[in-house]
Amino acid sequence: MHAGARLLIVAGPGTGKTHTLTCRIAHLITAKQVLPQRILAVTFTNKAAEEMRSRLRKILGETTPLPFIATFHGLCFSLLQELNPNEVITLIDEDQQAGLIAEAAAMATQSGNAVSLPTHRLQEQIMRAKQSLFSPDDLAQTDLNTPADQFLSAVYRAYQLLLESQRQVDFEDLIFKVCIGWSRTLRFCKRAGIDFATFVDEYQDLNHGQYRIIRALRLRTPAAGVFVSSAIPINPSTASWI
Repeated sequence: MHAGARLLIVAGPGTGKTHTLTCRIAHLITAKQVLPQRILAVTFTNKAAEEMRSRLRKILGETTPLPFIATFHGLCFSLLQELNPNEVITLIDEDQQAGLIAEAAAMATQSGNAVSLPTHRLQEQIMRAKQSLFSPDDLAQTDLNTPADQFLSAVYRAYQLLLESQRQVDFEDLIFKVCIGWSRTLRFCKRAGIDFATFVDEYQDLNHGQYRIIRALRLRTPAAGVFVSSAIPINPSTASWI
């Protein structure tokens, strides 16, 4: 029942943070008459999102529409679909990703790169680069001191070319593309009248790209409110925007 537009809950695992956020959402809908479509809740797993929907359904009943509750990847997939309604987005899984990265590594080797790294290692490093919002060009412009770094940059570039040629994206691309095209995303939100009260569960697990998305939504809709739960204390320098 907190009356302000900002709320940060810090409590250990299993103490009821998700339950509290769920009850907060129900309170806004039933007591404050906030429309469900003006509420966004993001979490980290499909299981957690489904659990939140199930809890809300028990509280609100079968006839009340539910807010948009999704993982970060689900949110970004929906945004990309709405931003590009005429484009089919084909999402690949980890096995398909590994196959394309192996193909990209072969292409990089044929281009003269003498170093070879295991596919699983390349997969992890490319994923971390995307989570940090580094493109192949960004990696190429950094201080690459070793042949292994140069090989990674070449594989990453070839991998992205393979994805684009087949009109495919991986899971990290979903967040990466939304963040890189954020100015366009914000224009879309404004045009569509999107003004979310934003709920974030397990804030401590956010990577850089996910943090950028939530921060931008908060700054885009300062009056709508943000409600965050975390299992560990948050560094004030990374949460002052809340």
